Amino acid sequence: MARKLKISEKTKCGVPPFTFHREFKKRFRSLFGVETVYHYTTTPVLLELAKDDACLYATHCSALNDDMELEVGVRYALQEYLPTHQKKLYCRLKHDWPEVITALESKEEPFSPKCSASTFLLTPWVMSFSLESDSLNQWIAYTNRKEGGFAIGFDFHKLEKAVESEVVVRRSKYEFDKRALDYELHFLPCLYLDKSDKHQMQLIHKFLKFLFVDYFAYQLKKFKIHDRKDVAYLIVAFANLFGAIAKNASFKSENEFRLLMLVKNKEYLRKVVFVGGKPRLKIPIFSVVKEDVRSLIKNIVISPHGDIRFLRSMVDIIGIKYNLDIDVYKSESPFNGR
Repeated sequence: MARKLKISEKTKCGVPPFTFHREFKKRFRSLFGVETVYHYTTTPVLLELAKDDACLYATHCSALNDDMELEVGVRYALQEYLPTHQKKLYCRLKHDWPEVITALESKEEPFSPKCSASTFLLTPWVMSFSLESDSLNQWIAYTNRKEGGFAIGFDFHKLEKAVESEVVVRRSKYEFDKRALDYELHFLPCLYLDKSDKHQMQLIHKFLKFLFVDYFAYQLKKFKIHDRKDVAYLIVAFANLFGAIAKNASFKSENEFRLLMLVKNKEYLRKVVFVGGKPRLKIPIFSVVKEDVRSLIKNIVISPHGDIRFLRSMVDIIGIKYNLDIDVYKSESPFNGR
């Protein structure tokens, strides 16, 4: 039976909080050069996000619209990238945690409780944003086909700062609260696995080299990780992180950014709520940065379909009720919902 992914205390707590995000951003600035990210949604969700006690929720990956969530990235990292580009790490994993390789070669569904692979996969919980403010594909996929909806524009830098503050404070609590590290929290761009796109694959390999060479060596050296099991665990943990932001090429047009929770302790799942018939977890990013969700909204784009005048009045009424100063735009797409 495969060992559960459980990094040693040294490995879990050694890295200064938000180091990965800062290094990622430093090396891949072109992926972070944005001011606004958009969440495509329906009228009921906009009304919920406007409330005084509103919060952001991450959705379990099995309820997303990609059947290969996590799996495609984990498989690519462990079955294609490492054996070809980092053979020593692959041999280390194969020798010290062979159950991982065996599970990946299995034909079982990776998220099935009966599948041995589920013991080393850190299930992603995701809130999706897009860099696109007026995307036909996303109007069709994420708004109501008859009633339309909105692309809610959130301030990228405020979101990023809220996540950073939460990560830093939560890490500081670890000495007296062992549950403080029940999950990882990230705000990261997605990468798209498209083997026909040379530039995209170069970007992905550059990221994987950063992850499995530079950042990996940094952790091993700085925190004196010598135990072979810990090294194997770290390899798989990094593969999980890549899997949480790697997407199939067919989703490339979404140009997605993710608020991402990687749950490490199943006890944390007792906090799950069911909203809209889907399992969700509250994203805890406002306990330090005292913002409300409304304050993060910069603008709203109204869908090209549905009752556009009604949708506009809903935005205007919300603005009056909550004294919001936001820009409102109408989609330029001629899509009518049919």
